[in-house]
Amino acid sequence: MKKRSNTRVFSVLVAIAAFVAIMCMFADLLSEEVASGEGNVFVAMFGMHGESYRVIWPLVGGFVALIVLVGVAAFGFLAGDKAKKIIPLVEFVLGLAVGILFFFAADFYVNINGLDALRNFGVTLGAGSICVIVFSFLAAAIGALNFFVDRKSN
Repeated sequence: MKKRSNTRVFSVLVAIAAFVAIMCMFADLLSEEVASGEGNVFVAMFGMHGESYRVIWPLVGGFVALIVLVGVAAFGFLAGDKAKKIIPLVEFVLGLAVGILFFFAADFYVNINGLDALRNFGVTLGAGSICVIVFSFLAAAIGALNFFVDRKSN
């Protein structure tokens, strides 16, 4: 009897983690201690505060990578064992890249919008950024686990 891989199960878990990371973008980008009214990650990322704020392209790229990660995970679920060689690696790389990008979200926001005055307040990551980082790294870890578990079983 041929042993089946766990690619479908791991791909569903990666898709759930990536979807939760996208939903976490409705929380605050920066910490509440700053009290500068940046709002959630979407508002800050797309520069929707007013005309003086700019789009933060590294975060937009991270958002697009999360959407691609959900699509790759869905493809991994549909393809099953046929895609077990490359899908876990792609899931790992995308999850890791998004986590790293959002780790620097506060710096991107301050530098791109020229808000040097906020530097004096010790700008830190808010709940939205932290949750995106955690769930992106979780998706990357599940992808890596999928990659190594299937390698050991063969």
